[in-house]
Amino acid sequence: GARNLYTGIHPFMFIAAFLDPRCRKGLEKAWMVPDQYKDLRALILDLMVDVAMETKTKAKKNNNSTDGNQGEAQVASQTGETVFAFEGAFDYDDDDVSAANNDASTEESIRIRCEAQLATYELRDKMPMRNGDGKFNDPLKFWKEAASQFPELAKLAQEYLSIPATSAPSERVWSRAARVLSAKRARLDPTVTSSIMFVQENSTLIRKHWDELMPGQPLNEFFLPPPFKDEDENGNPIDIGQNDAY
Repeated sequence: GARNLYTGIHPFMFIAAFLDPRCRKGLEKAWMVPDQYKDLRALILDLMVDVAMETKTKAKKNNNSTDGNQGEAQVASQTGETVFAFEGAFDYDDDDVSAANNDASTEESIRIRCEAQLATYELRDKMPMRNGDGKFNDPLKFWKEAASQFPELAKLAQEYLSIPATSAPSERVWSRAARVLSAKRARLDPTVTSSIMFVQENSTLIRKHWDELMPGQPLNEFFLPPPFKDEDENGNPIDIGQNDAY
């Protein structure tokens, strides 16, 4: 319609569809022309390399930080001298030059590994949209189980498949929050408001997992709101943003 805010398909949708084992085959076979799919695949590969390089850099920094702290402490204990943090800034080693020269080869080896990982993923059979019970299969569960085989792809899947497809759930939360933080309770402490909303939005999960959360303690229903339904006292659906009277 004339008031639609979005006029196209966001690129993240295609990335998410590629990372969804239920939909990837459809992208390649029906939804995209070969050139588009090739470009998407190249983008996914670049993202995988970025993830791998970032992981490698973080691991290297953590190792260097641990080794440096241990080394300085050992030198200080042996010599009895104080080691200042800025001393290492002026140290220079020829190994640093060779390490910089190896960056390109390191990225290339990571790209080759990611390419093999991506090709293996493309050879997997399509995951059915629904299981034998008629319920939707969970792609995030698949990636949790396959993380050891596809580490970079699993991290991308966790990032892109967790993006809400619509803002309607968050809009409903704001509408329900208007019932808590009303004009008559405008000075309610933010921490209290946050706690009330958390319990309200997760009351079903709290009931389900109460024994694990609070073992040995009985659940007092008085402190938990009933599961919320998006309807008013008369059973009429509540429109988003139209419940200011509550």
